[in-house]
Order: sequence, then structure tokens, then C-alpha cells
Amino acid sequence: MMDKDKPKKRQEIFLTIGGKKKTKVVTQEWKKGETESAAAIEPKKNEDEFQWLLPEETERKEDVLTQYVPVQKAAAKRATGRLFIVVISAVLVGVLLGYSLVKIVTQQKEGATPPAVLKEEKAKQEREVATPVAPAAPKTEKTALLPLEMAVVQGGIFSTKEAADSVKQQMKDLGLPAESVRQNGQYLVLLAAASTIETAKAVGGLYQTAGADTYAKQVSISPAQGLSEEAGEMAVLFSIVAEESGKTAAGLSGDQSKLEEAEKKLETVKVPSSDEASAKLKQLLTEALTEAKSDQPQAAKAAQEKLLAFLAVYSE
Repeated sequence: MMDKDKPKKRQEIFLTIGGKKKTKVVTQEWKKGETESAAAIEPKKNEDEFQWLLPEETERKEDVLTQYVPVQKAAAKRATGRLFIVVISAVLVGVLLGYSLVKIVTQQKEGATPPAVLKEEKAKQEREVATPVAPAAPKTEKTALLPLEMAVVQGGIFSTKEAADSVKQQMKDLGLPAESVRQNGQYLVLLAAASTIETAKAVGGLYQTAGADTYAKQVSISPAQGLSEEAGEMAVLFSIVAEESGKTAAGLSGDQSKLEEAEKKLETVKVPSSDEASAKLKQLLTEALTEAKSDQPQAAKAAQEKLLAFLAVYSE
């Protein structure tokens, strides 16, 4: 039998963490009914030892991370490389397709120039450079002028110049301006000119009170052959002077600003000394402007007389 007083075998547990012995746990046994003072139990040589090897948390995490991170980085690099190759390929394909479409459309619109045409064009350019260009010959024919459209006060129309001159003299005896103008093989006896039919009617009514048989109407005066471009410029100014002087002759108010503007433009008209017809037209129009600017009915009649003489030269 085993001795009761002999202490029971004590057991010790050692904890090993991370390869190092960290803690020792000692178990003690208390005798029943004896003093409560505990005696330290000395370890024996033949005691059983249990070593629990627990890896540290940080070491486990480092092992996991060491195995996971390289795999993740390698996969990410492969995915990025594939994506970059796909994008580059798409861009290159798009550029090539776009260039091909633009080239096709451009060729369809403009068409490719054959080599033979290019050679011919080049040869033509070389000939043009080698051959001096001759100066253009001066124009000998004068530019045809347009008919002069206006409203007139007519005293009669005749087939002969003698009959027209007879009536013209009768109008002058009444103190009225008059002139014989040839048109389409006939002779018109004109007493006044204006740019509107209303002004012509007003002047014609005033002349009828003086004993003249008048008729207001629109006419087209064709220019004589051989008149220069300067004559055409003066014909435009003629209409302005005729309208304003006609108003004054009928007792109406004329526009002096228009007369002054016409006078300035007339001064800019340069007539060659060899052009007698244009020189005569400018002289008559200048005198008519001077009379019309006085703003008096009698001076307006004198202006009308100059304007009718203008028409006689313009239509011959």
C-alpha cells in the first residue's frame, strides 16, 4: 500500500510561445483537514512536461501577407498589361480606319488628277511664264449710254424740224422756255423737264395760264451715238437739277441741299478737251445749276431753258 503521508506527484505545465518557454504552471495539492499552510512543491526530475507551441499572431499574419501580396501584385500587373495592349490596339485600328475613310471621301469628291492632266497643266504654266503677255489694246468704241427717263411738259410733236421750230418760237414769245428735241424721226417741242410727273403737271398748269397748249407726260430720251461715259454721269445729275428747278418754276419749294450736292459731283466730272459734246453738256448743266440755286421762279425758268438745251445736245 502506498503511504498516505507521501505527497502525491505534482504536475507542471509549461507553455511555449514562439519557440520560447514562457510560463510554468504549478499544480499543488492540499491535505484535507491539515493546516492550510501550503508548502512549495519542488519539481522532480521525472516530471512530465507538455509544451504547447503557439505561433505568435504577428508571425501568422506576416506569413499570410508574404504569400498573398506577391500573387495579388502579379495578377494586377498582368491585368494592367492586357488592358494597355487592348487600348493601344483599339486606338491604332481607329486611326487607320479614319484615315482610310477620309482618303476615300476626298478622292470621291475631288477625284484623282490623272498624271497626263498634271503634265499638261505644268507645260501650260511653263509656256505662260516663257511667253510675255501682250498689253490689252485700248478700247476704241465708247460705252453705250442708257436712255434718259424723265417727265416733260410738251408743246407739240412734229414730223419736220421747221414746224417744230415755228412752235418753239411761239412759246418763247409767250416768255416760256422751249426747245426742239429729235427722237425716233420726229421733233418734240419741250417746255420743261422734271424727274416726276407731278412736278411736270404743276409746271404745265402754270404755262397754260400764260396761253400755251401743254401736255405733261413721261418720255425716254435716247442718247446720241458717240457720247462718252462722262455724258452718262452728267445725265444722272440732270434729273436732280430738272426736278428742283421745276418745283421752283411752279411756285413750289426746291431742295437747295440736293442742288449743292449735284454741283459738287459735277465738279468731279473730268471731260477730255477733245470731247466737244461732253464739254458742251457740262457747260449747260453748270449754268442751269447756277440759275436753280437762286431759288427764284424767273431764275428757275432760265435754268429750265439751259436744261432743255442740254437735252437737244444729248439726243442729237
